[in-house]
Amino acid sequence: MFRFKKVPLMMDISNLKIQAHIKPQLLTPNAIYGVYLVFKIVELNKISNDPKYVNLKYKMKDETLHAYFATWRKDKWMMVELYRFLNDKDEVNFEVLLESFSRYNCGSGPIYVEGIEFRAIDNVFQSTEVNGKKHLMVSAKEVLYDSSNVKLFRLKPSEQSRFQEVIEVLSQPVIRIKCKIRRALSPDIYYRCYLIFKLSEKCRGLHCPVKVRGPFHRSNKVIKNLYLRSPNAWNIHDIDQVPKQREDGWMEVNVWTFKTKDEQRMYRGITVNLKLISYEGTMSGLIVDGLEFRPM
Repeated sequence: MFRFKKVPLMMDISNLKIQAHIKPQLLTPNAIYGVYLVFKIVELNKISNDPKYVNLKYKMKDETLHAYFATWRKDKWMMVELYRFLNDKDEVNFEVLLESFSRYNCGSGPIYVEGIEFRAIDNVFQSTEVNGKKHLMVSAKEVLYDSSNVKLFRLKPSEQSRFQEVIEVLSQPVIRIKCKIRRALSPDIYYRCYLIFKLSEKCRGLHCPVKVRGPFHRSNKVIKNLYLRSPNAWNIHDIDQVPKQREDGWMEVNVWTFKTKDEQRMYRGITVNLKLISYEGTMSGLIVDGLEFRPM
């Protein structure tokens, strides 16, 4: 059943060439929204509770992206998330170019494309204010780049987290932290950005230091070195970024220090774009709760 009188039928899912200029309206101010493509694979009628691997390739702002999993809806349509944004402006516009689905996983038949849907997303940001200065916590799903990639990460429910889910890093030597914060921090003050994490009971590595690189520019310079396990005293070597135990049972380590912009420029947001690279071995067993931003 279609909600619209007509929907396009795409015969070649490996060469979609669908360009959409999206201008959402009537959305709740200051809420987090997910942007979803709603579609139906003609040859696939059996609804499953498990996500369907579709590997949708698309472009936004000249950046090639992938949405790996689609979920089923009760009306037998499927939806795949393309983007998230904070609706903090009077007008939000963005463009997307849909390129291809995976033929290997989606078959060779056509698909119906119903449209773009906006859904409010809860529990990805938590903001408080202490002494007139804003504190912010952002979930692991929002800050780990490519967090839906099952080859790199494992999504886990957690009763100990302030969020519904945390992410365990699999066998890889590098993780990338990427997010944009708009109007959620106080202007014109210094902040520290902390990685909130644990190590799994099976984790045997991460004794070596980790280097932090970014923001990404040509020099790709090292900002600092840090430890995810407390080192012996003779291994400090002026590295003061060592993990500390928190009252909530998690660990934290400072990964970045920065100064926010003035009030007007804060509307454009603060971009966090960092790489954490192990000097030796992988980051397997690192469980990430999210990032916390606290004023100095």
